[in-house]
Amino acid sequence: LRTIFWKKLLTEINKHTDLTHGLALDTIRTENWINVGSGMSGVVFVMNASSRGASISLDINVGSREENKDFFDRLITHKEAIEKSFSKELEWHRLDSKKVCIVLIRFQSKFL
Repeated sequence: LRTIFWKKLLTEINKHTDLTHGLALDTIRTENWINVGSGMSGVVFVMNASSRGASISLDINVGSREENKDFFDRLITHKEAIEKSFSKELEWHRLDSKKVCIVLIRFQSKFL
């Protein structure tokens, strides 16, 4: 069921962006997550789907902790415009005690 879900989702995403074109749809496994490169080194989209809901996060790990925090701080200055484009508030996690930063959107519908 997960394999079917991911193939359908990625086929739909491929209609709108080239980011997932590098993923071989015939090799999708049954994990509840898929990582997709953003086109920028160290910046990855992580898609999760389960029976409890789904999420897509932007994981920022471009270098050192300081570089990641600087990237996040520059990104969050555009928070209003970014959230407006999604028509939804996002979760912004600077995670000062961690190396990475995360921007997350959650969906509460049951997917799998």
